[in-house]
Amino acid sequence: MSQDPDTSAAPAADGGPDASGEPDSRAAVGYLIRPEADEYIAIMTVLEASVTEVSAAEVRTELARAGRRLAADTVEARLDALIEMGAVSYQTNTSQVRRVADLLARNWRYTPTLIGRQVQRFYREFLTGAPTVR
Repeated sequence: MSQDPDTSAAPAADGGPDASGEPDSRAAVGYLIRPEADEYIAIMTVLEASVTEVSAAEVRTELARAGRRLAADTVEARLDALIEMGAVSYQTNTSQVRRVADLLARNWRYTPTLIGRQVQRFYREFLTGAPTVR
C-alpha cells in the first residue's frame, strides 16, 4: 500500500504563493545558481545600491558604468525573472504618464524585495570570493 504524500503545504516551484497563499521565499535564491548568475548578481547589486526605485534603462546605465554591457532586452528579461523569483518588485512610474499609451508602456520602476536584499547581502558577505563549482 502506498500513500500519496500530503502536498497541500508544498512550496510553489516558481516562487509564487504556496498552498497556504504565502510566497515561497526560497525561490529568491534561484538567481545565484542560474547559468546567468553573474548578470543577475550585477543587476541586484545595482538595485540594492539605489535608495529609490530605478528603471530598466537606469539599471543598464549603472551596469555599463561598472563595465558590464548588457542589451536592453536582456536587462528586462533578467528583471522579469527576478520578479518571478520574488527578489524584485516593480511599480508603474505614474509621474511620466501623459496619455493613455503611457499607461500601457512598460515604464516600470524596480526595487529589490526584502528577501531579495537579504539574498544579495548573503551573497556579498558569505559567498563572494568562495570557489565556484560548475
